[in-house]
Amino acid sequence: MKGVYIHLDIRERAVIEMQLALGTRPGVIARYLNRSRSTITRELHRNGWRRRGVLPQSGPKLPTGGYHCESAEGRAHRLACRPRVKRKLVPGSELWNQVVAYLHHGLSPEQIERTLARMAEPVRLSYETIYKSLYAMPRGQLRARLLELMRRQHKTRKAQGRKKGSNNIPEIILIDQRPPEIEQRLIPGHWEGDMIVGKDNHSQVGTLVERTTLFVALVKLDNFKAENTALAFSRILNRFQSQLRRSLTYDQGTEMCHHKLLTQASGVKVYFAHPHSP
Repeated sequence: MKGVYIHLDIRERAVIEMQLALGTRPGVIARYLNRSRSTITRELHRNGWRRRGVLPQSGPKLPTGGYHCESAEGRAHRLACRPRVKRKLVPGSELWNQVVAYLHHGLSPEQIERTLARMAEPVRLSYETIYKSLYAMPRGQLRARLLELMRRQHKTRKAQGRKKGSNNIPEIILIDQRPPEIEQRLIPGHWEGDMIVGKDNHSQVGTLVERTTLFVALVKLDNFKAENTALAFSRILNRFQSQLRRSLTYDQGTEMCHHKLLTQASGVKVYFAHPHSP
């Protein structure tokens, strides 16, 4: 598959579990999600899935072969938080002490990077790594003393090269204003929405996941236009009783600019996640 690989998310994993319960083969699931077959099979095997022919005869029945979307999502999240490569700059290490010594001599992180690269045994260390290591330290006297050595003594530092885009969604209600019952998943009828985009943007499918039951509804879309998305989501949601149409949480994608139309057509109140935090 060309382009940047995108990891499976909870919605795709929920679709996988649902299709396994229906007896769908992994290859068919891969085509359904527009994914490589190896992506689906690796996801299944790394999460304890077994074919029906090799399941144990005794014990509880496993209609999905032992695959559960929530446990698979939790495992993926834990692994994503674990660094794959050992960090170069660790407080207390020899390299750390060397960087601190250069800071005491008045060198900036950019100068330290060039100095380390010109040594007899060159050390490749980005100045961004130095900045991140310093500002990621827990608050205390040690962190304060090290930041005092910086030429520009900012208390915090923004990531470089990342510009915050403008938000064109009108009358937005952020996720912080959701009622506690949504967070606790006590009452059904609260949904999460997202978009699955096919190869080269030739196809798009909206996903609606009910937060309490994890029921998944797929919405076929002809294009990314906001009005079309709002009406398509409304048609699917209106198939359910009113008590199952309470709220929808979505990211700040432009396809949800007409969320007011969605609310008028279905009665579903729309909440939005913070930027860069879907």
